[in-house]
Amino acid sequence: MTAMNEGTRRRGGIPRGLATEGPAVLSYGFRPFFLAAGVFAPLAMLVWIAELTLGWGIGGTTYGALAWHAHEMLFGYSVAALAGFMLTAIPNWTGRLPVSGRPLLVLVLTWLAGRVVMLDPDLVGVYPAAAIDAVFLPLLAAIAAREVIAGRNWKNLKILVALATLAAVNLTFHAVLLMGGDPAPVFRAGVAVLIALVGLVGGRIIPSFTRNWLAKAGAKTMPAPFGRFDMVAMAVPIVALAAW
Repeated sequence: MTAMNEGTRRRGGIPRGLATEGPAVLSYGFRPFFLAAGVFAPLAMLVWIAELTLGWGIGGTTYGALAWHAHEMLFGYSVAALAGFMLTAIPNWTGRLPVSGRPLLVLVLTWLAGRVVMLDPDLVGVYPAAAIDAVFLPLLAAIAAREVIAGRNWKNLKILVALATLAAVNLTFHAVLLMGGDPAPVFRAGVAVLIALVGLVGGRIIPSFTRNWLAKAGAKTMPAPFGRFDMVAMAVPIVALAAW
């Protein structure tokens, strides 16, 4: 097992802590997932251009190129960036050590497996491909849930609702495609959840970072705490996205 810093095991026996051996890229969640998002984005663009010009048949006959493109931008690229942020922010919220080393590697490989099988789901079978792709988000949500609950950070339980919803949207995408339905509403749902997450998380960390900088600079005026105005500002786009 990868060597860990002091306090490597918490309740449940899952290894925790910054990896002290092995590649540094596995020492913190943002490192492999932000790198994966940054590498995947241009590669996906090149594959899409090749599909449009050469007709590579990306996505296979069952899913098709258009569905592949929409799915991979939402549940490939965007989810990698989301995972990198969540695995970095949650330790700050809970005061627990971050997931690193081999457990983090398992998460990265699970995400990567989904990207590979979605290139042509028909090669491995559409049902196994859908199952492989659908594993990552529930796994990420389960890890996030364990950390939030173990850290008794109850105010961030709403993040788990968003992750679970995003996982359900991805499952629905596969179900709709395999039943021959129209995936457009599913993609809108995926975009809506991601926008809501940006508003929810950004609405917390931007004032927090601003406050830290102002305090360091010796400013006397600080950002206002989260209040009713912020609740309304968050509720309005959620209602609008639900209507969409």
